[in-house]
Amino acid sequence: MPATRRPQNAKVIAVNRSSDGVRLWLTGSALVLGALWALPGWGQEADVITSHGYSTFGELKYPADFPHLDYVNPDAPKGGEISIFAQGTFDTLNP
Repeated sequence: MPATRRPQNAKVIAVNRSSDGVRLWLTGSALVLGALWALPGWGQEADVITSHGYSTFGELKYPADFPHLDYVNPDAPKGGEISIFAQGTFDTLNP
């Protein structure tokens, strides 16, 4: 294979790609952290709320020490046996 010759007026520029990647990563990281720091409430102490539960809509229905759910009969008989039959698999879309 013949050697390639470069023209007399061509300049050779050595580029260190590894330092460019590190510089780009550091710049991007600094921009992301700066943007996050500028968000309202970022980096500030948050008010901590302690609760026994949470509700998406309105107040909680039951207090922290409720004895049983409204629809549960606490005097229901305990024990017994259950027999369940199911044909097929859980996936009804799979014939």
